[in-house]
Amino acid sequence: MASLDLDLLRTFIAVAERGSFSAAASRISRSQAAISQQVQRLEAQLGETLFARNSREVRLSPAGERLLGYASRLLHLSEEAILAVRDGTTRSVVRLGVTDEIAAYALMPALAEIRGQRTDLLFEITTGTTRDLVAQLDTRCDLVIGLGLPGHAAGTTLARLPLRWMGHWPGKGAVPLVLYPEGCLMRGQALAALDRAGLPWEITTSTSSVASVEAAARAGLAVGVLAAHLAAPDLPRARGLPALPSIDVRIFAGKAAVPVAEALGALIAKRLRARRAG
Repeated sequence: MASLDLDLLRTFIAVAERGSFSAAASRISRSQAAISQQVQRLEAQLGETLFARNSREVRLSPAGERLLGYASRLLHLSEEAILAVRDGTTRSVVRLGVTDEIAAYALMPALAEIRGQRTDLLFEITTGTTRDLVAQLDTRCDLVIGLGLPGHAAGTTLARLPLRWMGHWPGKGAVPLVLYPEGCLMRGQALAALDRAGLPWEITTSTSSVASVEAAARAGLAVGVLAAHLAAPDLPRARGLPALPSIDVRIFAGKAAVPVAEALGALIAKRLRARRAG
């Protein structure tokens, strides 16, 4: 029986995650034609059609759904094998998906504490919106630490934090906003609150970086929305704007067990409690 080519599996996962050949080509820096050829080679090798294609989308076929979990595990195991051979030590790679602000203010101190006790662990971190990262559980992420999604009961709550308006607004005219990209829960909460209050607004800056949101708010360029205790403590608070709800910080686990999941969740919750008390 022929063995599976890891490079072909890597391309297959990219198409599955992105939902299109062109987006996958952009992600792994190959031409769309090359992506198509690799998928065709993998399909020929397996004797199955892996994607159902139409003019609007590319989605996994039943055979593709069956392959996806195995492909992810094979690539993950390959990475661990390379690390073990290179330094003579068996290492486990934990793939974490995390939102930018949680990575900056809660995750890194928690990882430092875990690494002090578990030097056999390596962490591969992907940042993005919670919605996108949760969709990548079991393919690109073993664990996701993000925000509670509306109508989505999955995940374990680590903390509940109030949202805050940060920056300067003179109290008249359209509210200038610096927000995370479309799909971010905090962006949706901010716009909904302004619409309910009948306040005009304009998005002057869109960024995926918490540092950029903070810099814009601090410079008086725009008003941002950040979770309390997941932002720099010296940021100015914008006045005269409608109240915002609180938001959950949650940890989402994939199908495969991750030994440090419970410890990591506890350390992040501890970190957030310490920031709140400070």
